[in-house]
Amino acid sequence: MILKRTLAAATLLSFAALAACGQKEPAPTSAPASVETETAAPVPVVASASFSGRSDHVVLGQASIVGTAGNYELVFDAGFDLDGAPDPVVGFGNGGTYDEATKIGALSQQKGAQRYSLPADFDPATAGEVYVWCEQFSVPLGVASFHTSAPAVPTVATASFSGRSDHIVLGQASIVGTPGEYKLVFAEDFDLDGAPDPVVGFGNDGAYDAATKIGPLSQQKGAQSYSLPADFDPATAGEVYVWCEQFSVPLGVASF
Repeated sequence: MILKRTLAAATLLSFAALAACGQKEPAPTSAPASVETETAAPVPVVASASFSGRSDHVVLGQASIVGTAGNYELVFDAGFDLDGAPDPVVGFGNGGTYDEATKIGALSQQKGAQRYSLPADFDPATAGEVYVWCEQFSVPLGVASFHTSAPAVPTVATASFSGRSDHIVLGQASIVGTPGEYKLVFAEDFDLDGAPDPVVGFGNDGAYDAATKIGPLSQQKGAQSYSLPADFDPATAGEVYVWCEQFSVPLGVASF
């Protein structure tokens, strides 16, 4: 009987101690709110070229002009690498001649990715070459030549083909152009291993949409292009298909 009273007293003392300390049950942890992310529209690549060194310098990497009229940028990729030089600046030229009037500014760093805003009136058709130029000695350090004689056509999306239905399809597909004037372009390396009745169209999430059929495949090897409808929206084209109508199976798919 004494033992029971002792245990009861100890229990009451424990509750009193907890109350005195203000101990509470932990609040339930709420699940984190889901965050919706919006996919940004792809930035058109207007022109792209690889650097080569000049004046006994080594310059590696790629330069691209990206964006749209009034909002162009010059972008050097992560592989950019200048082997060291005093006073390097960035600008444009043509026919192997640097134009000082096109100077953008000092090279921001001698290695790695970087980007430069271009003037609002910049015209890609006038930019045959991008220069890394040494102002101290007035010599080129590196040049990337775009070889553009006409206004460059923006590339909206690019993807490589992979085969389906036991077929081999190689090469690259791109959507190029601007609203109302888009084209689907297969690169020179396009190669279908042969199939009856191939057509070209689009789809999404692994499903071909017959309503998007552009027309028959013009040739089973090599470069080719297809004009797209005036109301074509690149955002709706998740995949480009080479499709066999005779057997209703995909031959090759390039997923953007």
